[in-house]
Amino acid sequence: MAARSRIAALLLPFVAAACHDAQRSVPPTMDRFYYPTGLAVRHAPATCVAGTAGCQSQLLVASSNFDLRYDAITGGTVLAVDVDRALGGVPNAAAGPFLPGAILGSTRIGSFAGEVAYVDEASCPGWGKAPQVLVTSRAQNVLYRLDVDASTGALSCGAGCELPLAPTLADGYGVTVVCGDLAAAGGGATQPRHLAFVTYLRSPSSEGFLSRIDLDSGAIEATYDVGIEPTQSTAFDEGRGLLFVSERFATVGMARLRWIDLAFPQLGSGSVDYGQVVRGAELVTLGLSSDSPPSRAYVAARLFDVDTATSSGLRPVGDVGGALLVLDLKAVLAGAPAAETILDVAHLDRGPTALAVVPKLDAAGKPQVDASGVPLDLVVLTSSDDGSMTFYDDQLGQPVAAFSVCGSGASGDARAPGPCPLGAPVLGKQPFGLAYEPYQLGGKSLARLFVGSFDRGWVNAIVFDPAHPDALDSSSFSWARIGPERQ
Repeated sequence: MAARSRIAALLLPFVAAACHDAQRSVPPTMDRFYYPTGLAVRHAPATCVAGTAGCQSQLLVASSNFDLRYDAITGGTVLAVDVDRALGGVPNAAAGPFLPGAILGSTRIGSFAGEVAYVDEASCPGWGKAPQVLVTSRAQNVLYRLDVDASTGALSCGAGCELPLAPTLADGYGVTVVCGDLAAAGGGATQPRHLAFVTYLRSPSSEGFLSRIDLDSGAIEATYDVGIEPTQSTAFDEGRGLLFVSERFATVGMARLRWIDLAFPQLGSGSVDYGQVVRGAELVTLGLSSDSPPSRAYVAARLFDVDTATSSGLRPVGDVGGALLVLDLKAVLAGAPAAETILDVAHLDRGPTALAVVPKLDAAGKPQVDASGVPLDLVVLTSSDDGSMTFYDDQLGQPVAAFSVCGSGASGDARAPGPCPLGAPVLGKQPFGLAYEPYQLGGKSLARLFVGSFDRGWVNAIVFDPAHPDALDSSSFSWARIGPERQ
């Protein structure tokens, strides 16, 4: 079970399994999620707010085909789901077969899907094309660019949909869209560009690489070497033009936050090493605060046994804990020592996997701010190994709510409907991917989270008040499930 729990970190056995099942060509199911990984959400119309009249939330979910039950190479899927239709108008709905019309679109992709990103005119000015879903496949080392029918939500993979990634690298995983007036891949004058950046979990000599892809031409413009330690996820600081990069383990005692200045990419990457400050840290995923430019970085770390790693030379498969590092970006970029850049370190359960930053809003829907006028955030993190989700309030500097998997008090088996009570705040086993959207309910500015259960195959839809995230008895709070449980 420990090997499966490090979903995004290991999964190396799929190579042998794929060879063994070379003749297996069972097409994947298109009526459910199957070991879901990446999530994203889009809206129709594009600029509407979820919960308001006429606004449709469409959940985009990539399924990984983790156990290779379906075709080993192309057994993954992406489904586009009408959230309200899937819930059937019931706030605390239970997981079950999708209602007719809930699945708006579906398409087949390569197995072992990674992160999901979405791009359209609203998120990427000057896009001028059909909206697209971007998702990586580790089995094929491909970036899929799926067209979305803006009026129906249907998905398609037409000519040029499959973009091969760097052939000398493996396990393309993270994908981030960056749009705006940007320099060329080697530096120089700026012009409007629509880019995607893809990370690689494996590479020769455990080096870190990042591919820059021109979404207009469909070409890899450059693959940047960002030094020792493979890359996992990225976050873009639009105000400064910096792309921050999280990492995978490569060397004991090294845990770096890295970044590339997209105005001067030819200068290479900057970094701060936290390996000697937070022992046994592996900085796996990150997010940036909601102010502009962001003043804080939120970095989730898996913690491993340093003594075991030192004696064996290998990263132990299991973790001993997890942590959230809250970093002062001004100090980071000024070159301050690593210890002086840390604003807070908060405990997390083992296996932090995904992170979402939710702005805290007041009753009027305006950002809550601290004494200096800096907007405040709620940071949401999933921890797959221990099966939990944590809400961290950066105003209080501490976690304010935590949720565990259904049935964790007994066998840990997250089955529905029993012993999972309808509408109760419990997760499906191995919570993994996260997506977030602003949500309006009764004139209140709320948030809706989507949390994928890798093991059970459903997605939780959670409505809550970011200003009062621990108010689970509030009328604003609801907890539902989308999709049937994996059989």
